[in-house]
Amino acid sequence: MSGFKCPGAERIRASFPDEVTCACGRKVEIWPDEGKVRCPGCGRTVSREMPPACIEWCAAAKECVGEQLYSRYLRAKEERGGSPARKEAGS
Repeated sequence: MSGFKCPGAERIRASFPDEVTCACGRKVEIWPDEGKVRCPGCGRTVSREMPPACIEWCAAAKECVGEQLYSRYLRAKEERGGSPARKEAGS
């Protein structure tokens, strides 16, 4: 299927951040593959819940979103206390 793009991975590949409000009131940008960032205003760590994504269970996830985004997403999910139920292809 040429040109097919997985709709579940669109948010992971998105080229725009979410805005989260820090305790100090400043708006902080968090990209889809990040679970937490440091507020540039006060230095606090700002985090947010990472919604479930197909990257956590899909055997084609690494190829679909690319090695770099795949690794960054899973690392951020683990840092947030999530345990991705990711199955490697062939397991």
